[in-house]
Amino acid sequence: MRGLFPAFIRWYLRLFPWERSGRIYELTGIRWIDRQLASVFHEPPVERFSPEDRLPRAYVLKRILRGQYSEVVNAMCALIYFGLAVICQVGNFPALAFFAMLITAHHFLIVPIERYKRGLLEEWLSHPEALTDGPADLEPPYLRTRKELVHWYFRPLGFESEKFYDRIGVNSYRVFVYWLTGLIESGATEEAKEQAPNYLKNPTAEQLDEFEKGTRTSETVHLLGILEHLPFAWVFLSKPYWLGLLAMLVIGYLNVYAIFLQRQHRTRLFKLLLRRADKMEAKKAQV
Repeated sequence: MRGLFPAFIRWYLRLFPWERSGRIYELTGIRWIDRQLASVFHEPPVERFSPEDRLPRAYVLKRILRGQYSEVVNAMCALIYFGLAVICQVGNFPALAFFAMLITAHHFLIVPIERYKRGLLEEWLSHPEALTDGPADLEPPYLRTRKELVHWYFRPLGFESEKFYDRIGVNSYRVFVYWLTGLIESGATEEAKEQAPNYLKNPTAEQLDEFEKGTRTSETVHLLGILEHLPFAWVFLSKPYWLGLLAMLVIGYLNVYAIFLQRQHRTRLFKLLLRRADKMEAKKAQV
């Protein structure tokens, strides 16, 4: 991907020399925050390179790409919510402006966390002797049972289909996501791109199961995003404040259509995952 903006993103994602060791971030408490977040999301924290330890190269590349995507998305969100804070202040809604600044700070905090982790991961890449040919996941993927798959909310409803979501314009949001993903991955090697979260070439049952789990996580995040915007929408409608309502329409589109995209992914995979779960349970019953 060529152009001024992609070049800027590639420049932005590069770590400065003073960031590479991660020490500056550890002095500010970023390491402690990162470990708390890792425990919440049940994933292993990134450890500093040690000559005695080994990590799969695919795992390191996957974590770097995932972290870059998270950093860029959260930086964009921080800018959006800072703009919302300004809109609230202009409209004389100081309480909402303060709330918007809290959301801005939350997204902005993710940026140094991801840069800190990337510094540690790039240190691993500089020691190829410590990298193995193992899989991109440190723990074997867990295949869910039918009971675990069939959740009252996440299970596709009768009217949900790929065509239904195409008719309501989800493809426009998909194009935006693919553009953003391509932008972030434009500076990555082909080897690294193969570890991208959305790259599924001849996927295994475990990879499909993990991908569907990811749709649930993403959908939940965007549902929470909608809930945190309800106070803004209520106050802007009560006045009414048209500039604020316009901002709510834009932010609402980004969240609602992100949910629609995750549900469309699920309609494609759900029956396949159920059949896999039924076969797995049938085999266990025969043993």
